[in-house]
Amino acid sequence: AGDDDSAGDDDSAGDDDSAGDDDSSGDDDDSTPADPCSSQPLDPTYLELDLNFEDGAGSLAVDNSSHGRDAILNGSPTWAAGYCGGGLSFDGVDDWALVSGVLGSHTAGSVTLEAWVWLPTAAPWSSGVPHILTGGTENNYRLSLNNNGTGRIFGQFETVNPGGGLGVIERAIYTPNPFPAGVWTHFALTYGPEFVTAGDNIVRLFVNGTEEANNVADNPTMPLLAATDLEIAAWNQFGNSFFEGRIDDVRVWSMLRGPIEICEDGRGTFVGSSCIY
Repeated sequence: AGDDDSAGDDDSAGDDDSAGDDDSSGDDDDSTPADPCSSQPLDPTYLELDLNFEDGAGSLAVDNSSHGRDAILNGSPTWAAGYCGGGLSFDGVDDWALVSGVLGSHTAGSVTLEAWVWLPTAAPWSSGVPHILTGGTENNYRLSLNNNGTGRIFGQFETVNPGGGLGVIERAIYTPNPFPAGVWTHFALTYGPEFVTAGDNIVRLFVNGTEEANNVADNPTMPLLAATDLEIAAWNQFGNSFFEGRIDDVRVWSMLRGPIEICEDGRGTFVGSSCIY
């Protein structure tokens, strides 16, 4: 359900088995499947960045949140088909995009990073650690891939070290089998205090709306290290960190998004305990 044709094909959220299907109208010819890409209202509360890459041309990707944090394109990423409508294609060599000011103090408590991703190959990749979304000069915010056997997906945040010095890395890792190559996959990464008691800061990694990995923070009461800029398809422009593939619907929230919200953010429908695209 996450391949190139998923946005509006027969298998999409509005197909014959959906709530508005043939059985409701009693007439096969008159039924019109809903298109999950036609519109997607998002609650602006806590939405810090919304890049849907529908621009189609130019050196900027317009931010559709209320903050106007447009992404500046560097190198030569090309406008291409996305999961829904348009997307950006990165060559893995020197293409990347920069969003200034999105990872500020407002995300120091809770944060959710999201993106639709299309990878041409599973692994190994020419870049040792292709980065999808990153922030900060160290390891502050990262949603990345890793050449580990057949490949793995990991998300991490860096918290303030209570003893001073370097920060403490909090990471969740998932090794899918098979790896989702040649299809569109929705990734989401969350971090923040989930309850009122100490010890509840958890890193959670979601793949296609399903939580696939989590990790309780070693220093649960410490805030995240400060970061300002978000980099897409690179990390500090290091030559071994560029991402090859396509990216769509990049979003940053200064809140924890739960499974239902993450599923709906990815244009899916949460049914029972599963996310359906």
